[in-house]
Amino acid sequence: VELAMQIGGVVPFPVHFEDESSIALSTLIRYDVEAEGGVHIQEVVSSTTTIVHVKGTLLFLYVYGEKDDLAWTREQARAWVRLVQGAN
Repeated sequence: VELAMQIGGVVPFPVHFEDESSIALSTLIRYDVEAEGGVHIQEVVSSTTTIVHVKGTLLFLYVYGEKDDLAWTREQARAWVRLVQGAN
């Protein structure tokens, strides 16, 4: 299948969480996808990116959701960070 994808309309939000070993920010991103047969999909997704310093290594944790799931991506990212930090 021939596929063309564009990412545009990125809306970054300010840092919403920060502690001594992690920092998190969120974005809304628009994806435009075109496929054979005239299929065109335009989708907006929310995402939260968290950078965590663990044992001398930087981990990048990404959580994606529907466009109205921004708060959920932030909650899940924070829970994930607590699990990673607790395990290390």
